[in-house]
Amino acid sequence: MYVWFLAAALIVVSPFRSRPTIFLPGLALFVAFLFGYVLVAPWGCSQSFMENPDIGVAVTSDMVCTSPTGVEYSGPEPFDPDRTPALITGIVTGVLGAAATWVVIRSRIVDHTASSTKVVAGSLSW
Repeated sequence: MYVWFLAAALIVVSPFRSRPTIFLPGLALFVAFLFGYVLVAPWGCSQSFMENPDIGVAVTSDMVCTSPTGVEYSGPEPFDPDRTPALITGIVTGVLGAAATWVVIRSRIVDHTASSTKVVAGSLSW
């Protein structure tokens, strides 16, 4: 399913393929958002059920949903865990990933430009 999201992101940033300072941070934004969201979003839910044979009463516990990083979401049944923490984490990691990618690309462009051009006797040589 995430492959389709990646395909959509590539379609959105594809007009900027010739401009790596826009294309790569845009792609990094999406990949980092997806990574942050998936690590915090609830994946699996469980609930325990016990029956006391002496009094004949069935007791169920709260529904507990966990994420791959161990974040637990719990509540009474029916329970639909809140995905706001995952969205916030995804947005923060996406922005940080895009900013870091932009900084790295800009530094490489500046380093490449500075090291490849020399001024010799008033003329520009490559």
